[in-house]
Amino acid sequence: MAEGKAKVKASAGLNVRKGAGTNYAKLGALTNGTTVTYFGEKNGWLQIKYNNQTAYISKQYTTITQAATSGGGSSKSSGSVQVTCDVLNVRKGNSTGHAIIGTLTKGKVVSYSEEKGGWLKISYNGQAGWICKQYTKKASSGGSSSGGSSSGSTTSSTSTLYVNTSVLNVRNGPGTGNAKIGQVTYGTKLTVVGEKSGWAKIKYGSGHGWVSKQYTSAKAPSSGGGGGTSAGGARADKALAKNSAQVAKEMNTSGWCAKGVSVAVSRTHGFYPYGNGNTIGSSLLSSGRYKKVSLTLASALTIPGLILSWQKTSTKLGSIYGHTAITQGNGKSSSCDFYEYNTLGGSGGRYGLSVYSLK
Repeated sequence: MAEGKAKVKASAGLNVRKGAGTNYAKLGALTNGTTVTYFGEKNGWLQIKYNNQTAYISKQYTTITQAATSGGGSSKSSGSVQVTCDVLNVRKGNSTGHAIIGTLTKGKVVSYSEEKGGWLKISYNGQAGWICKQYTKKASSGGSSSGGSSSGSTTSSTSTLYVNTSVLNVRNGPGTGNAKIGQVTYGTKLTVVGEKSGWAKIKYGSGHGWVSKQYTSAKAPSSGGGGGTSAGGARADKALAKNSAQVAKEMNTSGWCAKGVSVAVSRTHGFYPYGNGNTIGSSLLSSGRYKKVSLTLASALTIPGLILSWQKTSTKLGSIYGHTAITQGNGKSSSCDFYEYNTLGGSGGRYGLSVYSLK
């Protein structure tokens, strides 16, 4: 039987139920931080053993620490692959529930030593990391060298980049596993003296630091591009919009829109807003980083990186949990655990819209 591990992420505790849905009887509760073994998944619920009987918990309020595998579930095959998406996350383990330790850019060739559950084990900056095989292809012989490994060379050249996200961490090495030594803000001009594995070495203070290139641009961003204000005092956030679209690819319509939004916010700004569609707003406001803005849906959809939440939708689950998503800025699309190409046209059954923006 397939088994995996999940950790409860609910400050008030997580209900255990007889079946996969809130309409089933409650058997008990698990406290925040509890790690459980699950044996399957059904409609966004994890099957567990509770007091010697089969029970279910909502996957939305857990973090998968070990993906379900059947038996060993692992292949010791090795080889090289090339990244096919713009930015591919490197994680501590073989699932999206594991922490991100860095990124690889499109075209990068890496060697892997193991395959497990659709994930490939690689060496990244001297430590083991995992990448999703779905966003790679078999590397042709003679391809460029391994991307995230510490043996990758640093190219030396002087150039200029600009920060295009609200706040960007500066680290003492090329990777999120390195210590943070400071921050630079939206629009800051950076002098780049080297590059390695998708990270830029910059002049910082009296020395040097490293920043992730995915949050920079070659041209100075416009006032509305990543941190400027626009209609209704809303602040555009291109980095959040981009990360949300990537999360939508990774989650592939899991059924938990709020988790998609939370993961995208965490990946971009370093904190995880808890809640569902009709409660996530409170978590955003209590963080001190977001504000509620007065915008119509049509106006909000023209600005990237705004967070939308509806109290209710016309579906059965939507009437309980509402809906939430992040705008893409093209006037029509938003994303969470899936990419919705026409949010404006599909909003007729949704009620109680709120719009949130970075301060």
